[in-house]
Amino acid sequence: MISVWDAGISAINNGEKSSEFLAFCKLLGESTVLTSDPVEYNESIGKEKYYKFLKSGAEAGFRNEKLNHIHFYLENDEGYSAFDYELCHNLNKSSVEKNVMEFFGLPDASGGGKLDLLIGYVNKWIKYKNSEQSINFQFNKNGFLSRVTIINL
Repeated sequence: MISVWDAGISAINNGEKSSEFLAFCKLLGESTVLTSDPVEYNESIGKEKYYKFLKSGAEAGFRNEKLNHIHFYLENDEGYSAFDYELCHNLNKSSVEKNVMEFFGLPDASGGGKLDLLIGYVNKWIKYKNSEQSINFQFNKNGFLSRVTIINL
């Protein structure tokens, strides 16, 4: 059986009715909360539509009718329960930066991990890119993996 992670990777850049996205939804096995950007946002690159899997700890964002990103929340955050499925290569909420780097190598970019006077603490993050996608790993104040975002490029 395909993992939620692999199904999500396959669904990126596909439409809402695609077999890839429907397979991703089926694996999560819950009804979604559907929202979209307010009209006031007036986004030049297109209004986003969000499928929120609150109990599963995942969010899928569509832009221009294609799946643009998936957030996996590994701890309770923003109304989402913790994502309790397996990520790639046995990564989970107990993983630290070293675990991610053991598989992915040195990141293409990194930042955060410090207090910003305007917005408060900014989680440490590392980012990897290939020609099709960017994967962003965020770590909480204790250094544990707290969110993973896959973005279509």
